[in-house]
Amino acid sequence: MEAKSREADAQAVRHVLTGVRSSTAAIKEREDANGLWIEVIPAEVRHCSFSMAFADYGCYYLTFGHGAYFEDLSSEAFPPHHVALAILDGRVEEDVWFKRGRPLVVRGEIALSSGTVLSSKTGHSPLAMLGFGKKQRITYEAYPR
Repeated sequence: MEAKSREADAQAVRHVLTGVRSSTAAIKEREDANGLWIEVIPAEVRHCSFSMAFADYGCYYLTFGHGAYFEDLSSEAFPPHHVALAILDGRVEEDVWFKRGRPLVVRGEIALSSGTVLSSKTGHSPLAMLGFGKKQRITYEAYPR
């Protein structure tokens, strides 16, 4: 993907974010060696935080909530503005295993309007996670717009 397409993806996400009130979330942008980043940091914990990094090869990186993430999501298969809209609409859930009050393992799901559910993986078997502490299911609310 050339930089023009990367910029088009970022612009589509910016357009979706125009409906977010500044009192509801801080929206930051930066560019580094990994690409162009857009970060959404909510004012309240009931809304899901997320960051997207747009690379030059047609994919993007997404991290959300307590640390669930996706690497190399295809911009064509999962348009980033559709994913951003799903998060803003509160269609995000996480299973978080806490140990001593800190999130240790996170598995998250984002339900797109198409009916597709993106599920992040933990890399741990359910049996291995028994020693990880208390599990909590978190369902985020929609951002007011």
